[in-house]
Amino acid sequence: MKLTIRIFLVIILAVALILCSVFVFFSIRGKDLIVRELQNATQKKVSIDYFALHLPSEITLGNIDINGLARVRSVVIRPNIIECLTGRLVFDKIALQGLEFTYVKAGSAPESIFQPAEDFRKKMPFARGIFIKNLDSASGKVDFIDRSVGSGGLELRLDELSFSFHNLTFFAHSVVTKFTLKAEIPWHEGQGKGSVEAKGWFDLGKKDMEATLKVADIDAVYLSPYYAGWLNLDNARIDKARFDFNSAIQGEDNNLTALCHLELKDIVFKPRSPKEELKKEERAVNTVIGAFKAMDNGKMFVDFVVSTRMDRPEFGLANIKAAVKDKMTQARQANRLTVQKAALLPGKVFGGTVKGTTDITRALIGGTLSLGKELKKAFEIAFQKER
Repeated sequence: MKLTIRIFLVIILAVALILCSVFVFFSIRGKDLIVRELQNATQKKVSIDYFALHLPSEITLGNIDINGLARVRSVVIRPNIIECLTGRLVFDKIALQGLEFTYVKAGSAPESIFQPAEDFRKKMPFARGIFIKNLDSASGKVDFIDRSVGSGGLELRLDELSFSFHNLTFFAHSVVTKFTLKAEIPWHEGQGKGSVEAKGWFDLGKKDMEATLKVADIDAVYLSPYYAGWLNLDNARIDKARFDFNSAIQGEDNNLTALCHLELKDIVFKPRSPKEELKKEERAVNTVIGAFKAMDNGKMFVDFVVSTRMDRPEFGLANIKAAVKDKMTQARQANRLTVQKAALLPGKVFGGTVKGTTDITRALIGGTLSLGKELKKAFEIAFQKER
């Protein structure tokens, strides 16, 4: 019995000595070690202004700067010491405040979301895996710069970003990770803000996923570089346009399907003098709006499905264009938008932006009293690629 107690005490003492040694080591070399490993993983210069180690196992970092990639005002890390001694990087908690991240897209090719984990595995071979039980972030900011559109590219910011991940692994182990995300999207100054909200779960090992995504108050004018090639906003005289986007996402064995709903909430046309003629682009947009509102009790929306891969997700305006084309085809075939209905639209739908019923009637019947032909023609005008 006494021998057993002695063995037990020796084991406790050995563990205590190991933990004390780890604590002393990290107190002296912890900051340099973290800087070195972050530089190896990102290939960027890294600086940390503040480092503190608290018993039993909590690390606090302040003002982390990964040159040209990200900055974090403060980070609290709570590693699982026992797991880390076995070679696995396991964290009970990582909490970030004031994350600032910049992502630059240079080309149009999709990037694999698993590539960072693959690179990290090669650069840190001593770690068999990374597992974070709770990853939380608040008051963050992400700048997305797309160099592939327009002459100078497009900058998009997610502000007041907060997210939470539970049971997150950066390696392809089969683990169900639950997540939530919220952010604001500031558009032009004085043009209000949009919002992003997502929640769900994913399994990177099995490549399964289930999630919902909601984006409210999308400024279509701000995003016009993406579709400037097939819709000229100046010729269409569109001054403001706001959309809402919802998506239910299902993924299984790397096959991702998103059921999408895009709805036009508001559209405002620039004023036109009485002597100024209605251009074909504006006439076409009015026709499409009129057709949509007549089909769906005054609402303007399209539903479409995106099929892609979970590790290399792709989404483009081609999906939306195809959905609009299908809906216009339905309007033409069903002949649900009558000339009588169209005559009632300008005052209610366009709020005085069209000169009168003759404009919209002319846009709809084209002088031929053939609704099908005019809808087809309007669609072709609206989506004709500029040469």
